[in-house]
Amino acid sequence: MWYRRGVNQLLDRYSAGLRIAAEGEDMGRLVRVAGDDRDELVRRVLDGAVDTRDERAHAVSLFRTRTAGVPEKGEPSTRWGGGR
Repeated sequence: MWYRRGVNQLLDRYSAGLRIAAEGEDMGRLVRVAGDDRDELVRRVLDGAVDTRDERAHAVSLFRTRTAGVPEKGEPSTRWGGGR
């Protein structure tokens, strides 16, 4: 945990737009951060009810992948209740 915190502090200091994820399927992986309300949305989605947590964590992971296109980014937003 101290390693992740230290690296995230360095990334924040240099405005890299990246973090080491602390939760979900991406835990321990380098992920992009939006730096706006979308980051809070991800936290709220992952902090929700336990019975659907795995499905929501998978949706966030799909959304964050480097190769994610419109189909992948559309699926999580639908799952998160945003719809289209």
